[in-house]
Amino acid sequence: MYDCGLENEAMHGISFYGGFLLDRFKGASYNYFTRKYPESERVRNVINDAVESWKGDLKEMQTKTRFGCNYRVNNLVYSVLCTYA
Repeated sequence: MYDCGLENEAMHGISFYGGFLLDRFKGASYNYFTRKYPESERVRNVINDAVESWKGDLKEMQTKTRFGCNYRVNNLVYSVLCTYA
């Protein structure tokens, strides 16, 4: 089930400059993705690439019942973070 509280946590987990605040999530379950894209790239493609890169890791999240995700863009570098509980 999607959780807006976890979405908010994911938002705060990605710094304004696209860096990941790893210490905020010690002991938590999360997936993080970052990559530079051309200016014309669609967010849908970025999210699909993130999920594709997490395929192996997502199996570990099967026991989780809630998740929330967020993304940021800075200088064409997209950062995507999903947290799980």
